[in-house]
Amino acid sequence: VLGRDDPAAALHRGSARDPLQLGLAGLVKTAAREWPGLRARVVDLQPGLASDLAAAAVHGALQGDGPEEIGLRADGAVLLDLVPCAPSEPEIALPAGSLAVVTGGARGVTAACITALARRAPLHFLLLGRSAAPGPEPAWLAAATDEAAVKRALLEHGFPDGRPSPRELGAACQRALAEREIRATLGSLEALGSTVQYRAVDARDPAAVAAAVGAERAAAGPVRVLIHGAGVLRDKRIEDKSADEFDAVFDTKIDGLAALLGALGEDVPAAVALFTSVSGRFGRRGQVDYAMANEALVGVAASLGARWPASRVVAFDWGPWEGGMVNAALAAQFKREGVGLIPLQEGAAAFVDDLLASPSEPVELVLGCGLDEATTGVPSATVEALSVDPLWPVLGDHRLHGEPVLPAALVVEAFVAAVQRAAGEPLVTLDRLRVLQGVSLDQGVEALQIAVTRSGPGAWQLELRDPSGRPRYSASATTGLRVPGAEPTPRPADLRPWPLGAEETRRTRLFHGPLLAAVTAVDI
Repeated sequence: VLGRDDPAAALHRGSARDPLQLGLAGLVKTAAREWPGLRARVVDLQPGLASDLAAAAVHGALQGDGPEEIGLRADGAVLLDLVPCAPSEPEIALPAGSLAVVTGGARGVTAACITALARRAPLHFLLLGRSAAPGPEPAWLAAATDEAAVKRALLEHGFPDGRPSPRELGAACQRALAEREIRATLGSLEALGSTVQYRAVDARDPAAVAAAVGAERAAAGPVRVLIHGAGVLRDKRIEDKSADEFDAVFDTKIDGLAALLGALGEDVPAAVALFTSVSGRFGRRGQVDYAMANEALVGVAASLGARWPASRVVAFDWGPWEGGMVNAALAAQFKREGVGLIPLQEGAAAFVDDLLASPSEPVELVLGCGLDEATTGVPSATVEALSVDPLWPVLGDHRLHGEPVLPAALVVEAFVAAVQRAAGEPLVTLDRLRVLQGVSLDQGVEALQIAVTRSGPGAWQLELRDPSGRPRYSASATTGLRVPGAEPTPRPADLRPWPLGAEETRRTRLFHGPLLAAVTAVDI
């Protein structure tokens, strides 16, 4: 429960003015992307609007092909439109050593943004992140410059008690790379004349956030800059998403901001930046939780801007970046959709320009490259992770020349599920399956992804891609209503008897171990 005198009361939770209600807009717009044919409208009613006027206005909004998002007042409707804008000349002055509190700031996009900010003004940064604070990098690891080299070094030196599983090796590699990125960010900020403290804190934990921020306020003075960049993704369609997955995404944004605001005490920051997303502004398939959280942050930004009129408060609706959460496979998907990636340096420079602009500048900014596709309807492609546990016992019996490989049957099953989720309708056919290159389970499968691309009405192309974005399997699919009364394929007339029995067939023709030895008889 947040008191009205607390800065976090800007969230007004549970009241008629609760800005978190704007998160419902993200739900509606995402549902429209995931369920083709659904007529979805976001209707924002003016508080106190007469019930008969409200009912008539809502009924009208649901008719025809009107705008997806509309505000209704007693004197008429308010429509949203995107208009080009450029930031004003910088008006926010940040004295050297001013305290800047940042979540998610030691890696990725946020790290690039605060590094650009440090070039403008040497500040004292408090970075709050989920990763543990890194120690010095071992000498045996320092020479490894890419992921493959890091894995080789870890295999040789990182597991003295025995050889790791592919999953353990992959996790250790990601930790090593994350620690390296954190060290690089801290070093860059210090080289630019800033001072910096990194604390491993869960942004959703108000007590931990308050303790970390309180210690820095006591040492460095009031918080002058607040940047909330923390975020996680758990992409799944609405009907497939669990409550825990939703909470992990939504709470990181919303509870994380509430914890930050609650830790401010009497401080009124000169500049506040909330990292939101075009997924909230336009909706995006698979990201209902992310869209709702980011739309809610926009509502909080508007509330904070009204509460602190002399402060620059801005919600950045970012499009996809070159880096951060966009890997090679997702970058290729955005390219097919016609959506460009924000270059790191240019995006970071734009962030600083807009953060230091006049407090009267717009509270919500949409920044990206080629976002027209996102504003016009359902994306034509999706990418989702293929979840495979190499420790499944049955996979140990699927070996070629002694090497465990991903079964094609498992890929087919995953293709069917992925295209039905993408299309929102049942599968009719899956054909032209091609094994472009097998996938060894010894190499790890944590980063495999399935890309589903619409090639026409009810027609789809599927690819299973490795971490570099290289296709390993491909197939075509057709979705829609099932064909009624289809006749079974007749048995060919020229089949000759199979010369081997079941046991000899398994021994001489197949390669499966006992758990996959399903052939018990051969009848032809």
